[in-house]
Amino acid sequence: MVQRRGAGGKDGAGGVAEEAHVPLQAILLADSFAQTFRPITLRKPKVLLPVAGVPMMDYTLEWLAMAGVEEVFVFCCAHSTQIRAHLEDAGWMRPSASSQHQQGQQQGGGVRRGMRVSTVVAHDCVSVGDALRHMDHKGVIRGDFILVSGDVIANVSLTHALHQHRERRRKDKQAVMTALLRRCPSTALTHLTRTGSESQVFGVCPDSSQLLFYEPPPDPLTATATGKLASVAGGRRSLAVSVERAVWQGHRRLALRTDLEDCGIDICAPEVLYLYTDNFDYQHPRRDFLRGILSDDIMGNKIFTHEVSAQYAARIDTLRAYAAVSCDVLHRWAFPLAPDCAFGGHSGRTAVNRGNRYREEAVSVARSAVIGPDTLLGEGTVVAERAQVKGSVLGAHCLVGEGAVVEGSFLWGGVTVGAGAVVRHAVLCDGVQVMAGGRVNEGCVLSFDVVVASDHVVPAGTRIAREQQPEEEDSDDENTEGHGMASVRRHKGKAGDDEEEDGEEDEEEDEEEEEEGEEEKERLSDEDEDEGPCDVDAVGQGGRGFAWPPRTPPAAAMVRRQSLAPITAQEIAELARLAIEREEGEEGEEEEEKGGEGGAALVGGEDEDEDEEEDGEDEFSKEVEEMFKRAVAEGVAQDNVVLEVNALKLAYNRSFADCAGAMFTGMLNLAASHTPPGAPTKELLASTRAVVTRWTSLLRRFLKGTDDEVEVLLTFEEVCNETRPEFAPVFVNVLETLYDKDIVSEEAVMAWAEEKQFADAADKVFVERSAAFIKWLKEAEEEEESDEE
Repeated sequence: MVQRRGAGGKDGAGGVAEEAHVPLQAILLADSFAQTFRPITLRKPKVLLPVAGVPMMDYTLEWLAMAGVEEVFVFCCAHSTQIRAHLEDAGWMRPSASSQHQQGQQQGGGVRRGMRVSTVVAHDCVSVGDALRHMDHKGVIRGDFILVSGDVIANVSLTHALHQHRERRRKDKQAVMTALLRRCPSTALTHLTRTGSESQVFGVCPDSSQLLFYEPPPDPLTATATGKLASVAGGRRSLAVSVERAVWQGHRRLALRTDLEDCGIDICAPEVLYLYTDNFDYQHPRRDFLRGILSDDIMGNKIFTHEVSAQYAARIDTLRAYAAVSCDVLHRWAFPLAPDCAFGGHSGRTAVNRGNRYREEAVSVARSAVIGPDTLLGEGTVVAERAQVKGSVLGAHCLVGEGAVVEGSFLWGGVTVGAGAVVRHAVLCDGVQVMAGGRVNEGCVLSFDVVVASDHVVPAGTRIAREQQPEEEDSDDENTEGHGMASVRRHKGKAGDDEEEDGEEDEEEDEEEEEEGEEEKERLSDEDEDEGPCDVDAVGQGGRGFAWPPRTPPAAAMVRRQSLAPITAQEIAELARLAIEREEGEEGEEEEEKGGEGGAALVGGEDEDEDEEEDGEDEFSKEVEEMFKRAVAEGVAQDNVVLEVNALKLAYNRSFADCAGAMFTGMLNLAASHTPPGAPTKELLASTRAVVTRWTSLLRRFLKGTDDEVEVLLTFEEVCNETRPEFAPVFVNVLETLYDKDIVSEEAVMAWAEEKQFADAADKVFVERSAAFIKWLKEAEEEEESDEE
């Protein structure tokens, strides 16, 4: 048994000094212990994959520095040599004399922005549980610490969450963890289309924020899959959750939440490490640890939650989430972590233009090329004549040939897209070449140095790597993805060995890994020269690479739903149907369920219901507006947009008037984003007219009558008064445009004016401004009636 340590475990003045200040520490997990990014992670660790041109881990480290963390232990398993090299190159581990003396057994170390960063390497770990047991054995954690995955991008402040955690710890030492959860839309449609995964169920006591119940999402590899989104358990999983009465014993209320997204950030007491050490069956931090603590009635340990709503935090655990978070970064949700800001090893020397168009230095774009919104062009990138780049991120020194099309895709460093080639909704890693006329379809992943032959079409959803796929499936950990790591070299029971010896063995394994990696690169280079074997069906004659197909139907379904491929109309319709079924299934259920003695109400009282309804209206509007923004950026067909909005309408129990109002707000926000701040009013008016003209047919599909048209005008008033006052001077001009485009009828304008007839003066401002236009409508109507007579 490992000897337990405490903050006051040292004697004398040294112990008092240590108690006086225990630095805020963090454990950053630089290994995902998963296969979702294969075959990319065969060559490069996931935490070093670029998001808007910056490695994921730099976002996490920068956020930790912003949050006031003083010491970070980066836990490495696979590709540790690459990770340490990046930390040094980016300046995170720039050595100083004091840090070298204090680091002891850790590998390397340095201080930046007051935060000391060092690495801990253990190649024999195959899960998060193994990693935390190894950290407990190291004995470097001295107090409360932040546990975070290296694929987290966040700007959330930890001040309030840390204060709450420490206050709870002061009163109750069994409050061992606070999990950060981000409030997100609760519909299956929005969650699945954004991350490609099912939502989780968190049972939280609203009064204390204590987590009482947790139901993880079903494992798609073991569940029966039909190939459709939300098909696991028929899309009705939330209705089948069973909660025992003992779960809420002693709590007045229990809220079952499906609108909370796991941020991958936990504030932990040191006891968390002890619990992992004492329970070797704790492997996964949610499926095992969370559920294990909640089901353990003997020890009485407690887990609490902290809800994030106004700030940003998200984890990149699937390729679909990678695309969604990358788009969020371009939209500046994670500011100050943005492409034009300097952090990590990123210089921040990036120009930002209207429509979230980013350009780094030495970019060359031909005059006839089209660069769409939500696009980043990396340093030295060249876009040739008549080429199109829309909603995509291009790394440094990419080449897009004449007439080529890149849409909704992510091209990393040194990628070549030949003349006339097409790449849509795909990931192309460093050194990939798509020769002239080639086509890479939706959902494809081309790993490092893959070559697609001229005029070859890569089928949708194909994953290709230069390495051949092994005949037998290996373990689930990313550990085996490093070259030279085909087997685990040491047994887990070696936890009692000397730390210095452990560090020496890790260094030897790192050297072996680096040598074998170099040998693999030389072998691939030799194959290039000798025109070695390849999968002709995948890359064409003369290409380079091998397909990595899923091994089972459930795996294929998971790959499809977690890929970058756009959601099809059929899949959206299926989700909408499931939403209707869910509503019908819940109609007969009671609003409240109360237990006997010590029971809990599952739903609050009338006041709470009213608050939740208001919050629901805000959430619905935000969801529709964000969905419209994505539709514009990604070129989604209008039929698919209508299906998505209808699904939201059913899920939130809203009317067509609500849909029309939220959609029109999104159109106004789009017009404002296309107009530089401080620009003349005529530019805003021109931009608004262009947007309204472009999306008239879409907005009309939610206008079922005069009442819906009046809602559009009321929404316009609200926008002018509250969120977008710059539209107030052009209100009448935009009103005339809406009338000319048959979005609002003269009956709707008259009904709007009559509704305001007895309102306060402040509520009649825009009606009075429109008096001349309303008078003209009345006179035109009278003339028409006169002509008819």
